[in-house]
Amino acid sequence: MIFSRFFSPAHTSSDPQKRLQAIAGLSVSKPAERSALHELAFNDSNSDVSLAALEKLDSFPLWMKMSQTARDDKIRRRAVARVESAIIDADSADISADDQYEYVLKQAPAELARKLVESPRRETLTDAQVFALLEKIGRSDYTREFFGAFASVPMQMRIAEQCDDAVLLGRLLKKTDDAQVQTFIQDKLSALQEEAEKPARTEKAYTLVLSKLQAVTDRFDYEDVDARLQACAEELDALSADLPVLAENVVATITEKQTRLLVRAQQHRDRLKVDWDAQQAERALQQEWLSFKAALSAAEEKVVWLFNERLSEATLSDVESVNDAVRELEGKADSFAQLKPAGERQALADTINVLAGKLDAFSAQQQIAIRLNAVLSDAERAAADAGGAENIDDEVWRSLAGRWAEHKDLLFPVADALKQRWNVLSKAKKREQTQRRVAQDNTLKQVRRLSSVVSNLIETGRFKAAMARFTELQALYDALDETNRLSVERKYGQLTEEIARLEGWQTYLAAPRKPAMLEEARQLAATAPSDIAARAAAIKQLRKQWQSLATSQDKDEADIAFDEALEQAFAPCRAHYAEQEQQRLAAQQKREGLISELSSLTPARDDPASLAKQLDKLRQRWRDAGAVDKPVYEALRKRWDTALAPLSDSVNQWFNDNRVRKQAIIEQARSLASQEDSVSVSEQAKALQVEWKNTGHAGKRHESRLWQTFKSINDELFARVKEQREAVAQEENAQLNTLLEQVKVAGKSVKQHPEEMDAALVPVVEAMQTLDAKKQAVVQQRIDRLRKNAQQQVQEQALDDRKTAMLSLHDVLKSWLVNDALPVDSDAWASLPKAWRNALTGQSVADKSRDWYTHVLELKLNIDAAPSLQAERRNVQLALMTAKLEKGDDISFSEALCAWLGHGKPGDAEFRRLLNIIGQVQENAVLLKEVV
Repeated sequence: MIFSRFFSPAHTSSDPQKRLQAIAGLSVSKPAERSALHELAFNDSNSDVSLAALEKLDSFPLWMKMSQTARDDKIRRRAVARVESAIIDADSADISADDQYEYVLKQAPAELARKLVESPRRETLTDAQVFALLEKIGRSDYTREFFGAFASVPMQMRIAEQCDDAVLLGRLLKKTDDAQVQTFIQDKLSALQEEAEKPARTEKAYTLVLSKLQAVTDRFDYEDVDARLQACAEELDALSADLPVLAENVVATITEKQTRLLVRAQQHRDRLKVDWDAQQAERALQQEWLSFKAALSAAEEKVVWLFNERLSEATLSDVESVNDAVRELEGKADSFAQLKPAGERQALADTINVLAGKLDAFSAQQQIAIRLNAVLSDAERAAADAGGAENIDDEVWRSLAGRWAEHKDLLFPVADALKQRWNVLSKAKKREQTQRRVAQDNTLKQVRRLSSVVSNLIETGRFKAAMARFTELQALYDALDETNRLSVERKYGQLTEEIARLEGWQTYLAAPRKPAMLEEARQLAATAPSDIAARAAAIKQLRKQWQSLATSQDKDEADIAFDEALEQAFAPCRAHYAEQEQQRLAAQQKREGLISELSSLTPARDDPASLAKQLDKLRQRWRDAGAVDKPVYEALRKRWDTALAPLSDSVNQWFNDNRVRKQAIIEQARSLASQEDSVSVSEQAKALQVEWKNTGHAGKRHESRLWQTFKSINDELFARVKEQREAVAQEENAQLNTLLEQVKVAGKSVKQHPEEMDAALVPVVEAMQTLDAKKQAVVQQRIDRLRKNAQQQVQEQALDDRKTAMLSLHDVLKSWLVNDALPVDSDAWASLPKAWRNALTGQSVADKSRDWYTHVLELKLNIDAAPSLQAERRNVQLALMTAKLEKGDDISFSEALCAWLGHGKPGDAEFRRLLNIIGQVQENAVLLKEVV
């Protein structure tokens, strides 16, 4: 012990240089010397000695501790640099990656954390560790900077996932180029906006639905009221899932109003249902009446069809089906006593009785029709034997016509098919008789005229011309029938005798005439014909004139030459007639092909509508097929009619069914005229139009008439619907203008009292539910604009109030410092929030010092601490970060300010720091919102 006083170790020397030299001789491995080095490093008064000891110890924990506790700036800067080098340098082995992360996260200042995440050593950290360091840094502006400059795509995604600040997310969106991250941020921004708007949107939706529910009681159409009530109930049920997002008082108000309005609407619906049930019963009876009339029309059509089209060949099933249709209607007219007057019902009952009477007489009528059909068969057979009805012997025809008339008068009525068959024969025979009579009359006229001409020619000595014209007279006289011959027989006999005396002159007259006629024939042969019929007539005339000059039966050279010339002249005519014959053959083949096509069609296989179109096309092609010889045509026509009959029957039956259905549709359309609901009338009319369109054609005879009737009824209905809609539109436009004016008036009052906006708009919201969607959107747009302006006004007023509160706080604190007492009776004191007044009067207790809360307030405003307060600031930051990480606690600006005020009267320096805070918070809208 004595020697130790004389021989002290060099590292304990008072000379710093000796201590420096002694450090080199100390060993870290020896506990005593290591302890000495530790003492020198942390307690030596010389900074160089401390640094040398730290270098000798070469321990990162010691450097780290020194960087936090050193009072000497040189030592602290060297320690901080050494720690930062160990943390940031990728090649440093002073600290493991895990220790490095733990230190930076829990002990190091935020600036070192920032340097680490920007250094290459960031690659050794996980995304979770990097994110934790960003939270330690705790600055949104730096997070945004890191996000754009250093963060990988997964890290960007992690930052975006953890961020719930819409403003920061919007800025992050501008910093990334990755489509996935952009999409995620955009979706999250939308979700945040939707979540923020959800309470207001839910309350607004409830208000709208409850307004609709209240408006239900203003309507008096049961179906409309019931549908609206159900729709409101469904909407309310769907909205109930969002009730938890609303305040309890709002939920209670909505629930009470919902219950009250539902009960009221349901009672209103039940009252309307009584009248609606009665109307439905009346409408059902009206529909039964229309069905009854439609069935009666159908029965009439069937009876007509049975008598007109199936009289001769009707089967027992045909008769029974028609009879059943009529019998079902008997007695039904009386069931509509409460709907229709007795006269109208009796008229329908009489119609049914007439139909029943016809059916009772059907068997006798059928026998008459069979006999009448036999007459037709005999007439058609006679026509076929004679080569046409026009060629039937007159006596035979008169017998047939008598039999037809005898049986025809016994039928009521004669079937159209039978009439048509008889008319074909009758018209042909009458046409032939008329033509024959006209021809005889014309021939008689010509005979009389030629008799006069021949007589005049003889009297004037023109014997040659007289003999030529007498030849024509002979042919005409021979063509007369016996009766007409008797009328001109005497005159003709006289002329015959006179011409006989002139025949001796014939040879004399023929000699100079034949050469001229031969030359005329040769000229005719040398020219091309422009009119075949005229050429044939000229040849025929020349032939007759030549033959009239013949004196013997033997032909001389002139006769032969004349024959050759006429043959040559007739050659173009022969070619023309041959071509016409080919055309007739082609037309015949075409008609036979049409008959084959017609025979290939079957009603069972082909759709009626398609079959009707095919038949129309085939009929048109038959008409356009071209001319054939008359006997050939008649034979082809008979085959055509035979093949066409079953197909035509099937199509006609289809036409009849469609006609009945369309007549029923017309009756339904007529019944709509008595209904008042324009919407229902319009929908039913459109449905009937669709049904009409889906119903097939009713036949050419009826389709146009039915359509015109149906169209005129629809025009009247839609004209009335249009008038009603225009009236409703005018009423709604007037209501719209009234509501817009109410919104305008409410907007003026809201400028003075924004908080009264919702109450002022309730009548408008409820009244606009009766408008259509487009007009509701116009009113809603004005309301939204007004609400936005009111909300902005309220926000601005709130910010002004908070600014006023901060200024009042300044005045209160200043008065307290000057007068040494709180100015509790001043206006400034009254304008302070209650929480501040409680804190100033000692009614709240803070668990930290006033300086600690001052640091918190300055951190909220990013106010840098004075150099002498940097250590305190770091401790506060570390404590805040620890509380946030471990407990999730985050003190607000308002809480920190209340705690600051709770420490009693401030000193001058404290007051000046608070004045700086008050001045800066006036410009920070975000923190102003936190001011209570």
